[in-house]
Amino acid sequence: MSFYMGFCHSDRVEVLTDTAMYYEDSTLHSTAEKIHRIPGYDAIITSRGEVAFGERFATLIDYVFAQHQTYDSAIADFEARLPEIARDGAPPLDLMIAGISASRGPITHIFTTLALEDLKPWTLYTSTRGFMCANELEAGTHAGIAEKRVSIRDAGIQMMNWMRQAERPSMHTGEPVYFIGGGIDLTTVSRAGVTTERIHQWADLPGKKLEPSETNVVGLNRKQRRAARHAA
Repeated sequence: MSFYMGFCHSDRVEVLTDTAMYYEDSTLHSTAEKIHRIPGYDAIITSRGEVAFGERFATLIDYVFAQHQTYDSAIADFEARLPEIARDGAPPLDLMIAGISASRGPITHIFTTLALEDLKPWTLYTSTRGFMCANELEAGTHAGIAEKRVSIRDAGIQMMNWMRQAERPSMHTGEPVYFIGGGIDLTTVSRAGVTTERIHQWADLPGKKLEPSETNVVGLNRKQRRAARHAA
């Protein structure tokens, strides 16, 4: 299932992703950076769900963006194409694009192949606040962080340490699995380009299931725990 979070600051988007690549039963087979850079743009793609399907979709998005000169026209074209691309029985996937809009600044977009709570499948949703696992960040939560003008780095490590303790139903089988592991990457998208930094590493081992130790729990306040549960 995996994890991502995009947070829009006034001058950049920060994106948190884990690095675990695992089988349906949560057995780790490798770790990898889960950020796809869109050629020619200050923009990235990340997703959770079936990896191969997500990679094919990233290639399609690259193709659409290559037909345009600006981020805004490219994302509008992709949004218009989504209903034509939709198909029943598609693998489970939710995908986030983060970039810099000429008119709206740092911005994020998501779509999913399955209906998730209030989200319609194959529909592009846009936010200048950000998304955590297909859930738009609450206005109050976003404002409280944005006004401090600090990176989400430290708070993100705390949140992901806490979230990785919980099992969630697999997007593939419905069985409860741990879904966050490997390490944490922090990607920054700005007009200066895209950079990714490994900011945390867990002791997960290839060939072993993700089974985080409860001794690694880092406390969150009540509002952070509620937001994390909602996102998962």
